Amino acid sequence: MTRLPRQEARAQLGVDPLQKLVVVVGGSQGAGPLNKWVEDNLQSLAHEGVQVWCVTGPGKGDARVREFHARNGAVVRAWSEPFTERVGPLFSAADLVVSRAGAGTLAELVRCETPAVLVPYPFAADNHQQANARHFEQQGGGLVIDETGLSRLKQEVLDVLFNDWLSGKFRDNLRRMAQENTTETIVADLEALARGETPPRHLRHHPAAAL
Repeated sequence: MTRLPRQEARAQLGVDPLQKLVVVVGGSQGAGPLNKWVEDNLQSLAHEGVQVWCVTGPGKGDARVREFHARNGAVVRAWSEPFTERVGPLFSAADLVVSRAGAGTLAELVRCETPAVLVPYPFAADNHQQANARHFEQQGGGLVIDETGLSRLKQEVLDVLFNDWLSGKFRDNLRRMAQENTTETIVADLEALARGETPPRHLRHHPAAAL
């Protein structure tokens, strides 16, 4: 997967270049709780001028585009699709991703230098998504919210989207992670943590930038 310049990615997707964009993904099978969160908050996010692109998962709805209005009257669109092969453009275009915490997804976030709010799947084997997510957070790539705390998710999303300093720090940390580790190494590190193994030396002694 290749990271694209933000404007190029947005042009490919047909996303408004001036509005904030949140991409929501639930892994290869989608995530019912995240899909429901999108539906419950779509209109209020649009009111704040936030576009949403949700990959719902196979069998969890059809591809469609809806239009809402921001408080200033501007048209704000929301996209949903059951599956995508455009993860690179989506993550490159996004201001923020809301997702589960599979190792592959986290490696893609690092590659695209895209901040995320992670909601680990609570029933993953050995709770490995929780370990993945906490490692990502400790490295300064974003935030973690447990599935039981989804009532706080919208405020966390807005706080990151409209705090340029915080978003910039997350991106700086992700850029550092991408430069210091190949994607394959990051995946291996995350999988080692999920197995309860001690992370490699360069991660054990690698301080995340202070936020």
